[in-house]
Amino acid sequence: MQTNQNHRSPRSMVHASLERVVANKYVIQMMLNHTKWRIKGPLFYPVQAFVEEQKGRISHHIEEIFERMHISNQFCGVNTSNINDLIEIDEYHHQHSSDNMLEHLSKGFKQMVGLCHTAQLLAKVSLDDVTADMLYKQRCHYHKQYISLLKLLSSK
Repeated sequence: MQTNQNHRSPRSMVHASLERVVANKYVIQMMLNHTKWRIKGPLFYPVQAFVEEQKGRISHHIEEIFERMHISNQFCGVNTSNINDLIEIDEYHHQHSSDNMLEHLSKGFKQMVGLCHTAQLLAKVSLDDVTADMLYKQRCHYHKQYISLLKLLSSK
C-alpha cells in the first residue's frame, strides 16, 4: 500500500528533506573536486583555498545532519536506491573553462541555499528547533559561499 505524500508526518517530511539536502551536498562535493583539478589561470590559488575549506565544511555539515537524524530516531543516511530522485543540483558535465566551472559551482551553492531553507522550514513546522537552527546556519554558510564565488567570477 502506497502512502500519499500529503499524509506523511511532519517528522518524516523533515527526514525526507534532510535526505535531499545530504544527497545534494554530495553533488557539491563532486563539483568541488572537479573544479579543484580543472581550474587554471589566475584564479588557481584562490579557488584551491576555497575548495579545500568547503570540502571540510560540507563534510561537517553532513555529519551534523546525520547526528540530528539519529537523535530523532530516523534512519541515519541517504537511501541510495532512490538517490537520483533526491538530487536537484545538476551534475558536473564537461565544463572545461574556469569561468564555466565556477558559474556552475555558484549555481550549485545557490540551490543548496534553497534546499537548506526548505528543510529548515519543515523542521520549524515539526517543532524541531535544534534542526531548524542548524539548517539556518548551514543556509547562511552556503549563501556566503555563493556570494564569494560571484565575487571571484567578477574579479576576472
